Amino acid sequence: MTAGELEITAMRRILKSVLTLVATLLLAPAFTLHAAERVAPGPVVTVRDSGELKAALASLKPGTTLKIAPGDYPGNNSVHGVERLTVEALDPARPPHF
Repeated sequence: MTAGELEITAMRRILKSVLTLVATLLLAPAFTLHAAERVAPGPVVTVRDSGELKAALASLKPGTTLKIAPGDYPGNNSVHGVERLTVEALDPARPPHF
């Protein structure tokens, strides 16, 4: 192959990758919506202080919605291996501070 042919082949591969990415991004919300419709909602856990937050983070279940009350909370919190976790401010007008 000539240098020009190699360049065209590389450009085609890049274009194919970009088109695949765009198609995935466009279709993903539809698939996610249908999957979410089939999953039973998980528990809703409300925390009002750092002690409750620590306890809640240690016992999260898949599909949990964690609602955090206004206030100041320590940083360095982490969660691993919990699927479909939603974290919300209990009062969106006064979100918690970390």
